[in-house]
Amino acid sequence: MRRLTLLVCSLLFALQLSASTISSYPISTVILDPGHGGYDPGAVSNDRDPILEKDLTLELAFRIGDELEHESDINVLYTRIDDSFVSLEDRLALANSVFPGMDQRALFVSLHFNASTAEEASGFEVLVKNELKAVPFLLSDSPDWRISYFATASLKTFQQELNLDNLELARSLMNSFSDMFPSRKDRGIKEQDIYVLNGSIWPAALVESGFLTNEEECAIISDPSWIERAAEAIAEGILTYINE
Repeated sequence: MRRLTLLVCSLLFALQLSASTISSYPISTVILDPGHGGYDPGAVSNDRDPILEKDLTLELAFRIGDELEHESDINVLYTRIDDSFVSLEDRLALANSVFPGMDQRALFVSLHFNASTAEEASGFEVLVKNELKAVPFLLSDSPDWRISYFATASLKTFQQELNLDNLELARSLMNSFSDMFPSRKDRGIKEQDIYVLNGSIWPAALVESGFLTNEEECAIISDPSWIERAAEAIAEGILTYINE
């Protein structure tokens, strides 16, 4: 009963305030989400000895994390650290359970590689949630820190600010990737209905780094030296967003 009363009071207080300052809080934590894992391989190349998306995303995540920790004092967390299956629900729950501090924010970046029945499909893209999807910032079982954290403005304001932050993060990632790989096809920024993006209380984007079903592109993106450069590009995109 106390928690429900606290939630109601916090919501009433939030509606009385005119503006949120959360979008201006510094980023203290980056959550990296290597897609797939365990019995879920993700995209699979057409090779006799296939390249698996789940392996590339984990390697890419660790390299991005190393870059971020080397270049900044950002705290890096991972939704998985080995070849294990983690459900979408658990990935999102982990990300939303992160408390970065009352005057700080977290960031969520999901890492994937693409596949298509059209073997000629190629290029990279960055995805964000549809702006009309409402993120559940506060629930009846939300921890106390989350209730207090989001009691600074109306939930409508939070939704608007988050949509803008998502696009800014996506643009920063896209620009950095394009600068690193100018000859690669830029497929742009797209809104898509993706579970881990739809429910993220933090600015979030999903990077599709290339097509494993394109023979030529797969040979490039599965090379360790390319993975290293891609990690540098994504880390740079994250840091640019953080420092803007």
